Amino acid sequence: MGKVAGAQNFDGANWYEQHIAKRTRDALAEQDRAFAEKHAGDSLDQLAAYLRRCAGHWGKSPAPIEIVGGSYIAERFGDWKDALRAAHLNPIYKKPRNRDCGRYQNEKKIQIQMHRSERDAKRAARVERVKQRQSKCAVHEATEETFVATDVMLE
Repeated sequence: MGKVAGAQNFDGANWYEQHIAKRTRDALAEQDRAFAEKHAGDSLDQLAAYLRRCAGHWGKSPAPIEIVGGSYIAERFGDWKDALRAAHLNPIYKKPRNRDCGRYQNEKKIQIQMHRSERDAKRAARVERVKQRQSKCAVHEATEETFVATDVMLE
């Protein structure tokens, strides 16, 4: 049977990059969700203090994607620039792309390690299942040979 019109060959490297990027985005979104849940009762002053600590870590006014809970903080203050002003930081910041963001890069490294660990565990489990299946077959064949030998002796 011929190829279907428009069908393309599978690109494993591209799939892997997209898979890791999706895992990374999902993990960052989960971190932001957990931050929002944990700090729902915090005052604006507490959030501004957290923002100042993050700015001290980065050495500049961070973008919302650069810190955990950035989108939640922006929502609470009404705007990210208002949050920066409340934290007494320069409201001018550079919004990096995900690929350029240190938080994204750190989480991507974690997701790559997790993916490899999960993949290796799946492979080990598959090898173990094959070994178990082979040992069951060997026992079954040995039992059948015993029955055949017994039948021959009875005749």
